[in-house]
Amino acid sequence: MKTNRFKNYLVPIMSISIFLMLIFGAGYAYFTATLSMNTSNYQLTLPKQTSLVCTKTDCNVTITPAMMAQTNSNTEVAKATSTCYLNCTCTGTQNAVCAYNVSLFETGDVYTPSPTLGGYKEFSVNITSPSGCTVQNTSNVETHVNTLRNKVVSSCSLTVPAGGSVSANISAEFKWYNIPYNQTSHALKTYQYQLTNNSEATEQEEEQGDIAYYYCGIRTNDDYTTECPSIGDTVNINDYDSDVSGFTRNSYTKQGVRNNKVVEAYSCVKYIKSSNTIERCVQYSSDGSSYGSYTSMSSSTVSSVNNPSGNIKVLNDMRLDGGFTCTFSSTESECHDQYYDHEIRVYSNGQVDSYDGSVRCEEGYYCWWD
Repeated sequence: MKTNRFKNYLVPIMSISIFLMLIFGAGYAYFTATLSMNTSNYQLTLPKQTSLVCTKTDCNVTITPAMMAQTNSNTEVAKATSTCYLNCTCTGTQNAVCAYNVSLFETGDVYTPSPTLGGYKEFSVNITSPSGCTVQNTSNVETHVNTLRNKVVSSCSLTVPAGGSVSANISAEFKWYNIPYNQTSHALKTYQYQLTNNSEATEQEEEQGDIAYYYCGIRTNDDYTTECPSIGDTVNINDYDSDVSGFTRNSYTKQGVRNNKVVEAYSCVKYIKSSNTIERCVQYSSDGSSYGSYTSMSSSTVSSVNNPSGNIKVLNDMRLDGGFTCTFSSTESECHDQYYDHEIRVYSNGQVDSYDGSVRCEEGYYCWWD
């Protein structure tokens, strides 16, 4: 059922891509743009006998038309790579502690991924944290920049040794790729970021509030369909289920709610492994940024992957659980058990669905008896 529905979309999408290529003539990945990335200086004074001083190393890069020619596309090797550093030194009396967060704050044009990513990376960042700091909201892998903007990316706690000071150097490696799709929406844009613990960045995240997760699904066998809130909907959290104990099936949806508004949506399955209940959820995204990647990702289908991220990592975790057959590619990935009693399927355009042999849930908000 789901496969046929996606095939129906295949022809118009291909036609639009061809049309755009004819319009731009020289190459649909070609554009003239300046891409700049910077960090900022700051100094933060902590309580008496303890101080934290941070210095930065900027990184800048300019994207040229030659880099973005259609004939020069490469999904594996970035056309531009640059690494910024933020070095913080904590000084004071022995055993004094400097605790701080580092955020990736967007200050230039708002980066929105190209309409079609095809499961590839376009503009990514990899945050590396040293001893004393813990990476937040990412996992030491290339991550789409737009998923980390204005978020805390590292949390540090430095304890002053007998020598009187201790330092931590956090890096942000940015990469820009020329993918084989239309990227003209970035023409003449300037993307600029600060690796900083400036309060403007952290306060913006705090004002948004924490995300709480709630569930929605088929409650009784008489419920033929269930339509749950979707991203952007304002909700009353009292109408939600805080757990899945009331659901009759093992396929359901999960919504992330912040300030009574849905900001994330997932399709999930749960199953038993070694007497433990395991939940696997894949995130819906309208721009495909949740799909993820793996080493040497291509259109060729493989049964195992290395260094997975995003929804692909969720599926790979299912594979490692044992009992699941999985396939991965740059456009579609899927895992299922022997009798398809538990299945998750994800697509490079960001669509997701889960299935438990009877109930299917898709795009993190709609479930029905299949």
